[in-house]
Amino acid sequence: MNTQVHSRLAGSLYLIIILCGLFAEVGARLNLIAYNDANLTAQNILQHTGLFRLGFATDTIMLLCDIALAVVLYQLLGSKAKTLTLIATLFRLIQAGIIAVSLLCFYGAYLLITQTVELQALETDQRNNYALFLLNMHSYGYDFGLLFFAITNMALGRIFIRYTSSAKLLGWALIAAAITYFMGSSIRFLTPGYSETFQPFYIIALAAELYFCFWLLFQKNGFRRSIYTS
Repeated sequence: MNTQVHSRLAGSLYLIIILCGLFAEVGARLNLIAYNDANLTAQNILQHTGLFRLGFATDTIMLLCDIALAVVLYQLLGSKAKTLTLIATLFRLIQAGIIAVSLLCFYGAYLLITQTVELQALETDQRNNYALFLLNMHSYGYDFGLLFFAITNMALGRIFIRYTSSAKLLGWALIAAAITYFMGSSIRFLTPGYSETFQPFYIIALAAELYFCFWLLFQKNGFRRSIYTS
């Protein structure tokens, strides 16, 4: 296996994941969904169906790239840190499965709002309220998936701390991301009143993931020499 090529591939996949995820959240959902107003949300979606579908498409691309990234990272890291890499891979794939179900909820909301003929037995307000419920389930699904992604980052961070001499800082950054994701998701489900207050702390996780992405893309010493020099 050409580890340098696979490292660049992993970094490219990671960059696509970050860009698609940011667009879907900030460029699409943030502009369309009012989680406390079903009718306003429905109106926004009806007026901007193209943006809604684009948000769905970019989320789907992100999901597919995340599955591919799990496989590539397993190939890169699994030869020495087999158990930790297996944990990271399995929990990333579980997260991907949860996101896939959440995306079906997301698209289901779109169908409820737009397919008025097929659902004419339901009043408009009923359809809009059901749609908003599905959009909320999509949001909760993402946060639930992040609990599993936290374990992935914890395992990856442990690999870099234990098996490298030049990337230990990256390992600690990934562990910081893991703690952020775990705390954020736990707060969302257990003490939701503090969820909005915690939102700014996600910048820690974003910075760590960008660090990992660019490390994969631009590290110069050869992947094997970089990661197994302890």
